[in-house]
Amino acid sequence: TECTFELSRRPVAQEAALLAPRDDPAIDDILMAMEARMGSRLSAFESMSMNAVRHALDHVPGLRAPFASGELPEQILLVEISQDWAEMDGAPSLADQLVSVVEEVWNLPDAPLLDARFGSLSEMWALRHAISEGMRAAGDIVAFDLSFSRDRVNAFRKAAREQAAIRFPMLELCDFGHIGDGGVHLNFVAPCGRMDRALRQEIEDWAYNLAVREFDGSFSAEHGIGRKNQRIYDAFATEGVKDFSRQFKAAVAPGRIGAFRP
Repeated sequence: TECTFELSRRPVAQEAALLAPRDDPAIDDILMAMEARMGSRLSAFESMSMNAVRHALDHVPGLRAPFASGELPEQILLVEISQDWAEMDGAPSLADQLVSVVEEVWNLPDAPLLDARFGSLSEMWALRHAISEGMRAAGDIVAFDLSFSRDRVNAFRKAAREQAAIRFPMLELCDFGHIGDGGVHLNFVAPCGRMDRALRQEIEDWAYNLAVREFDGSFSAEHGIGRKNQRIYDAFATEGVKDFSRQFKAAVAPGRIGAFRP
């Protein structure tokens, strides 16, 4: 058995901005433009839907609407850049570099940005981290942790939004996640007591089929499988993957682990 560790220095400077994209297709353009200009210094590219942000704002009194207008766009991007070396005398600060890059993106011919806000790194991440708690306070949730190739993320989000509006008009769709890495946290919120087992399974069957069969995504992104996703694993994992998993499990941990079923 062999293991390789890749070590990197802790960032010594970080800056962030909240961006309002023109529409979903513009998100990909913004991501590519940021990567082309910042490279590995682009350390986060998060997406938050209007519904998700609204629940965070409603639940946490200390948070404030991110843009001067007070209105929430359909989607908000949180972009963060970092560097792990000390700034040199006379060189532009990381904050100035972020402003310059956002200005360049703003002035692209297809005008992908509607608004931008610079400010406190901690406040911006506080908004992002308050989303899950805000949704739980709003009602009953069916949550999905999905992943896709990056070129399919926004197409999936669009299809999910359009289909859910027809199939589940009584539910509110909230999505957010690590869109720069292809990850989407898809959530459905219902008023407390309105989410019974039958509805929950109907939503799960529809969402997993859409993500895996139609958009070639994964039913499990950063949180693994575990007991919750056993049924989904049984339905969607290929026989080749299952066979490899059995052999790997037998080789490294032949005993029982939790509720593992060979």
